[in-house]
This record gives sequence, structure tokens and C-alpha cells, in this order.
Amino acid sequence: MKERYTFDTMVLDLKKELSDSLTKKLNFPEIEASNTNRFYFKKKRDKKIFILNIILIIITVILTLSTLIYYINGRKVLLNYNVKNEVYYKENLFDKDFENKNETKGNYFVNLLKGFDITFESTADIDLTYVSDVEAKMVIADANDENTILFEKTTKLKEKVIDNISKDNKFKVNFYLDYSNYYDLANKYRKNIKMPTNTYLVVTCITDILGDNLNDSMENSIRLPLDKDTIYIDEDINDIVNKKIYEKTSNRNIVIVLIFISIILIVSNLISIIFITNRNKNKLSVLEKKYKKIMKNYDNLIIEVSNDDFDKKNLITINVKYFVDLIDAQQELHVPILCYTNIKTNRTWFYIATDNYLYKYELTKNDEQI
Repeated sequence: MKERYTFDTMVLDLKKELSDSLTKKLNFPEIEASNTNRFYFKKKRDKKIFILNIILIIITVILTLSTLIYYINGRKVLLNYNVKNEVYYKENLFDKDFENKNETKGNYFVNLLKGFDITFESTADIDLTYVSDVEAKMVIADANDENTILFEKTTKLKEKVIDNISKDNKFKVNFYLDYSNYYDLANKYRKNIKMPTNTYLVVTCITDILGDNLNDSMENSIRLPLDKDTIYIDEDINDIVNKKIYEKTSNRNIVIVLIFISIILIVSNLISIIFITNRNKNKLSVLEKKYKKIMKNYDNLIIEVSNDDFDKKNLITINVKYFVDLIDAQQELHVPILCYTNIKTNRTWFYIATDNYLYKYELTKNDEQI
């Protein structure tokens, strides 16, 4: 009686045949990792365009950065100067007996406070012309979210203070702030708002700085609460500011045009890369899903091999239409299913080899039974 050709017997035969010549025996080298998850270019032209787009993006980015660095570092500094800013204020009280004769910064009692004499002061290390305006902005905001403004009103305290100040001399903007008036006005508005609020007054000195080859500006401000019994003045003063004025060159327009062109090139190349990637990826998606499903469900029955030399033997080839039929044959014959993937063409076949027959199934997207 002929001995039954079992799965274990088949594996032993395969190992033995590894040492024989390729022309006489089947050859199954060490199994390689599955290639079905790799990205493949279906057309050589797509691969060339993909690589070209990557190279163009890299070159464009390098040239753009080089142009910007050259432009920034190559600009000529026409003027380099420093400005020192300070603010001083002296309280005016309803009762003169409580007044401090010196300019002080500290806490103030609102019920005694009438207003402030305020001075914004600037000093530069070059000759400059100053043009300043002072405005006061009363703000009522939500107590839980200061960004939510419920009421806002801006008034001018001083307009167009112009002065030519020589180097190291002080430019001063003096004015009186009637704090009690703003405090009473804030209380009047708050009575109509039935929710917790945060009320304050921001006094800002806006200064334009003019000079040879110079047209600049700066802002300095102080903030005073309008809903407290005692107040402390918060200062937002640019203490010492370094300013640089660069030469205006015609290269600036050229740089802008080059950057604009670079952005267009980079975006167009990225679109091309995305298009090629999706086009090649989508062609593989159906087969890839079918392959993964087969390997997941029948991995214990399948051996992946790296060549199909056994397809050239003098065996009677039976082309199987559906993979489930190949599974039925495996269950009947009790032999492993061999899987081979051609990397170049990305085509996958499944085989069952017996003494005389070769059952052959090619994975296609038309097999609806998978």
C-alpha cells in the first residue's frame, strides 16, 4: 500500500531539495518577508516624476533659504539708535493736606484721589523729532474673561505734541488726568451691567519718531483700575529700545517675487507627488486587502516562497478560478499551499504541487469569494 503523502512529509522533501540543482529539483530558499505592503510604481514614468519632484522641492527650498539669508544679512544699516522711555505721575487729592509734594509711585486711596499730573519722557542718543498724542481708553470687561469687552470708550487727552530734541535731551509730554471723573463715569456704566466686571483705564502715549532716513513709532502706556477702593498703577513702558533702520533696496522686490515663485513650485510639486502616490496606491489597494485577508485566515496552511521554479517542471497545470477551490484541494490532498509574489509585476500566485499536478491560482481583484 502506498504511504500517505502528509504535510510533514512534504516539508521534509522541501528541505532535502534545497541542496539539489535548480534545473533538476524544486528550490525553496529562505522565506523572505511579504512584499505586499510595499509601495510600487506601476509605471517607470511615475517613479521618475516622483523622484524629480522630490529633487526640485529640495533645490527650491535650499535656494529660497539662501536668498533670504543673503538678503537679511546683506542689508545695510543706515541708522542704529537707542531710546529710553520713562513715566512719572504725581497725585492730586481733594484734600491738599494729604498730598505728597514729590512724584511717587505706590498705592492711592480712591476716595481722596482727584487726578494725576503725568509725564511721559523719552531720551535718545541721536537728534530726533517727536510727534506724540495721548489717549485714554476706558474698558469694562467680563470679570471671568477679560477678552470679552462689554463697553469701551476712548478720549483724547493731548494732541500733536511736536518737538525737535537733540541728542541725550529729554522729550516730555505733560498732561493732567482727571481720574475721579473717569471713576464716576465707570460706576455709572457698571450700574447698567448686571454681571461681575473688571473696569480699568488705559492711558497711552503714541509717539512718531522722525529723522534723517527715519520714520518710526512707539507706544507707552499705564493702566489704572476703576473699580477698586485703592489703586496701583501698572506700567507698560518700553524701557530701553534699540532701533535699526535698514537701507531700502530694489532687491526687496526681487526677493518677494522669487519667494512667490518658490512657493508656487513647491506647492505644484507637492500636488504632483500626492497625485502619483494616490494613483499607484489605489491600484494596489484591492489586491492588498485580499492578500491580507488570505494570510490572516489561512496562514497556517501557506508557505511563502521566493521563486516559482516548480512552475517550469513537467507537471500538469490546473488553473484554479477561486481561492476557496484551492483550499478545498488542500483539505483533500493534505499538502501546503505555496505562495509566490513577483516583486517587479506585483502579481501573486498560490500553488499546490503534487507528483503529477500543479494547482495554480492567481490572486485577482475579480475573485469575489475572498
